[in-house]
Amino acid sequence: MIEYRRNFEVIILLAVFVVLAGLYSLMTPAFEGPDSGGHFRYIAYLQQTQHLPGLNGESAAFSHELVQQPPFYYAIAALASAGTISPEALDLDQVNPYYQRGLSHRATFTPPKFTLLAELPIYIAKFIALLGGLLTVLGSWLCLRVLLPDQPSLALAVAGVVGLNPQFLFSAGTITNDTWAAAMFVWAIALGIYSAQRATRPLLGWLLTGLCAGLAALTKYSGLLVMLPLGLIWLSQWRKTNWRHLVPQLLLLLAGFLITAGFWYLNNLMETGSLTPLQTIFALLPGLVRPAPLAYFDPKLWQEVRWLLRSYWGVFGYGIVAPAGYHWIIQNVLGIALLGLCVLPIRWTLVKQTSQWALLGLAWLWFGVIFASLVQWIHLMYAANQGRLLFPAAPAIAILVVLGWQAWLPIRWHPALHRLLTLLFLGLAISQLFTVYDSYRMPAALTPPLHYDREIQASFEGGMQVLGVDLPEGAAIHPGKPMPLTIYFTTQKEISDFYTLFIHLADEHNQLLYQYDGVPAQGRHPTRQWMPGMVFADTYWLDSKLPAHDVLATLSLGFYNYQDANRRQLVLGPDGAMLGDRLLVTRVHVDAEPPPEPLVSVPLARWENGIQLLSAKLEQNSDGRPLLLNVAWQTTQVIQTDYTVFVQSLDSAGHLLAQVDQQPQAGRFPTSTWQNSDVIHDVYSLGSPNAPWQKIIIGFYDAQQHRLLLQTDEGSHDFYVLAQRDTMSNR
Repeated sequence: MIEYRRNFEVIILLAVFVVLAGLYSLMTPAFEGPDSGGHFRYIAYLQQTQHLPGLNGESAAFSHELVQQPPFYYAIAALASAGTISPEALDLDQVNPYYQRGLSHRATFTPPKFTLLAELPIYIAKFIALLGGLLTVLGSWLCLRVLLPDQPSLALAVAGVVGLNPQFLFSAGTITNDTWAAAMFVWAIALGIYSAQRATRPLLGWLLTGLCAGLAALTKYSGLLVMLPLGLIWLSQWRKTNWRHLVPQLLLLLAGFLITAGFWYLNNLMETGSLTPLQTIFALLPGLVRPAPLAYFDPKLWQEVRWLLRSYWGVFGYGIVAPAGYHWIIQNVLGIALLGLCVLPIRWTLVKQTSQWALLGLAWLWFGVIFASLVQWIHLMYAANQGRLLFPAAPAIAILVVLGWQAWLPIRWHPALHRLLTLLFLGLAISQLFTVYDSYRMPAALTPPLHYDREIQASFEGGMQVLGVDLPEGAAIHPGKPMPLTIYFTTQKEISDFYTLFIHLADEHNQLLYQYDGVPAQGRHPTRQWMPGMVFADTYWLDSKLPAHDVLATLSLGFYNYQDANRRQLVLGPDGAMLGDRLLVTRVHVDAEPPPEPLVSVPLARWENGIQLLSAKLEQNSDGRPLLLNVAWQTTQVIQTDYTVFVQSLDSAGHLLAQVDQQPQAGRFPTSTWQNSDVIHDVYSLGSPNAPWQKIIIGFYDAQQHRLLLQTDEGSHDFYVLAQRDTMSNR
């Protein structure tokens, strides 16, 4: 019953791994795993040519991976996809030019039109990578169960740290051979431990160990390093057996290796004179080779090494770094483990605990050979500082982490610690699902009918269309308070080029107060990716340089060809008329100082849309003729429309004597820039009509001459009476 429960725990862990890796895979675009496009083209090459690639320029031109990598993973994926890789599938691997310019963290883009049949071999290749990850987790557990069968919780914790590392889950959901390199490495070591511990008939075990070691070397050249820890495991038997038994074991180990990988390495030896054709790779891929190797004491080398260790835990794709809080947790977990590893030998010596010395030594050797080889690779090559290249040492890293934590607790608490570590990494794995989702998610497709704060209906020559914008907090910017702007984009045709979006906020002298030049949806949605008929919302937060005084700025947007900022797309109105090379969106009031505290008082009058009159003072000349009107407006909501204020002086018959029509503050503070609780002071000059006036009224109308209605219980009125002759009340 106890053994069943122990096995059930690892079954749960494996199931959780499959679910999480599947979710990471679904959230990650097809070719956003590092070098996924090159890996996929390797698979396509094997499927199309049905022969192994040569070390030549033709292979390098088809995919750089063809001359860098042994074929094991690619052969499995090519067989599994069974002739389904079509030219359309290869066309899905499209370069995003904005990545190299630092305007997007996506190295590829997703074409708007493709079939499920084209995607099928991509998902098969991802599934094969996931299977390699699953074998790595299972092999890590098995390795510890064989070495220390009386400590099942330790095996579970090691497997959990390996399989619930978010970076490992991410890679297991992409097109890569990294998970298979790790799988074959750990299975070779697990089988080697098992063979070394068998008292009888170990020869078959050593043959199987050699077969797995060969597959590790047939997956990546770093797989050759598995022979070093296997050699240590083989030598560990010398006390309990004699050389007559050791020599056949070694021969069978080498025979197994030659059966699976011998053909590949013998071919390398005959073609290049070396088992690992590094010089040929350097010659065929000169762009990856450093002009001069980094010195081992060069700070740049160790900066690359630090990035290697950081990206082992959380860099998803081509530059999506896990949040600082996540890395802070990882750094503390590793720091505590490293300190524990320093005190562990002392503790074991004091309590005379010897059962885990072999495990500790194996883990350090295992990690050390992989790490040292990567430092050498970074010393020679660019792009060698990727944490996924440490995956063959993932079980060793997990062993060191768990042993380091164990050093701080009594033995009786270790099973609880092992489960807590597993749960901790489960939480970390789940947390980074949100990072990957947020980084790669496509904008949501919006379903008509849609309502915009300000409808625009303009299009650009390239096919981009702007339907409207939302300004939920109004068209105004205060110091330290950015203005949210949501733009609604669509297209009615497939866009054939990459166009860079610009958003500019300029003052009356055309000096830029705010500028954005980039890719919509925070770099995730270049125009070549837009799907015809799809409407999506794109939100920005506009800040501004602080002006010396309040400014009424102009907000505009447009597009230009990504290769030339001077090649702007012309704007077309709803009737097809050309409107220039930028779309004028709205005017924006930019405040030089923070807004004052809102006034709270009973208003004299309230209009629709939240406009209210707080105060009004009428100035008259000596004979009672009105001259100036001072008012204070306030709004209880954001105003999205420009209204004109009218002030009229009427005689007793209702005839117009004098009139003022102007936007607030002579157009410097239009109502479309008013925000909730804003107080706007304004002055209107009424002139000096000769005829005696009876009353003065005030109100608002829009661009269509429609007046705003007052909110009153006395019927429907579209103006407010400020003063009447019979009362002579100055309010």
